[in-house]
Amino acid sequence: MHILIADDHALFRGGMVRLLCDALSADTESVRVSEAADVAQALELAENEIDIDLILMDLKMPGMDGMAGLKAVCNVAPSTPVVMMSSCEDADVVQAAIAAGAAGFIPKSTSCEVMRHAILMIMDGGIYLPPNLLMQPKIEQKNELSEHQKNILALLAQGHANKSIAFELGISEGTVKQHIHTIYKKLGISSRTQALLKAQDMGLV
Repeated sequence: MHILIADDHALFRGGMVRLLCDALSADTESVRVSEAADVAQALELAENEIDIDLILMDLKMPGMDGMAGLKAVCNVAPSTPVVMMSSCEDADVVQAAIAAGAAGFIPKSTSCEVMRHAILMIMDGGIYLPPNLLMQPKIEQKNELSEHQKNILALLAQGHANKSIAFELGISEGTVKQHIHTIYKKLGISSRTQALLKAQDMGLV
């Protein structure tokens, strides 16, 4: 797994590596971590490192306003879940992050066990919100497919195998499988036949 941690505090980035390995029940050799100390570095890595599986991003970093930075990272890596992390737990900030494209919001006070649950949920295509927000007005879940996911759905509907899709889009076959799982979950389908029908409904084929 390849994870990008974007935070301007080196001590926090270092601590997150061990915490992530514990949360994912993995050793440090199986988890590759890239680090960014500001928004510019995060954007460069997110755009050029095509195998990143997850991006953890601090709300306040040098170079750009928090939400503007989040939107920029989401734009350059539309198929990668971006998670906002912050010591702030204000409901308006959390909702703004989700609206800006975040796949979740994890407070920095979160325990290892809760973080493990949150990361696994996000990697499975879900959206994680702090428990204290669950009693507040529900944040709209984003079920729309990204442009990248629409491209994969279109190729899927045309009968392309996962390996062919990976070659066509220049990504790994494992990444294709992950996207298909997310697409199925978002669309509420479970087969390629249903994918074809959905793609036809969406005007993709």
